[in-house]
Amino acid sequence: RDWGFPELTDEENFLIIESLLKNKMRKYILNRATGKITDIMEDDLEKYVKLKQYPGGQKKIIALSNLNALYSLDLDTPGEKAVLARNVSNFELFGSKILYATIAPTILYEKDLNSNDTTQITQTPIINFDNAGKMLRSDDGHIAIIDNKKTLFLYNNEKSEFEQIARTIV
Repeated sequence: RDWGFPELTDEENFLIIESLLKNKMRKYILNRATGKITDIMEDDLEKYVKLKQYPGGQKKIIALSNLNALYSLDLDTPGEKAVLARNVSNFELFGSKILYATIAPTILYEKDLNSNDTTQITQTPIINFDNAGKMLRSDDGHIAIIDNKKTLFLYNNEKSEFEQIARTIV
């Protein structure tokens, strides 16, 4: 029977859970193999608005905060966080690469988690792209975005710009 829960691969050892307990949001990680629950530590001023598991089942997660900081959180050392980028409005994880957008003016970057190298993708600001936008990346490196007006753009590497492909994407 399909309950609508996501299918997890063998590499995804942790399940990120957010729940409401006694009128307070709680975020934690469930280790699928051991059943151990680890709280994701937040402080009163900075909350995590988006969380993703590191690739390859590593004991780390990537977190975007309400203060627009992108962090790497090591599950073996709760409370410690390494800054991956600042002024971030949105991100997506594609294998060992993070594609992220800055707050206005919106510039797109790609960070390789293995080498820690960061590449600026766009040279000019992207219009109508914020945390409601979507970022897509194919296995061979083609990048597309869907802006907050539901318009699809494909990045043209030769022209170093996004070209409109379609409107009213669902």
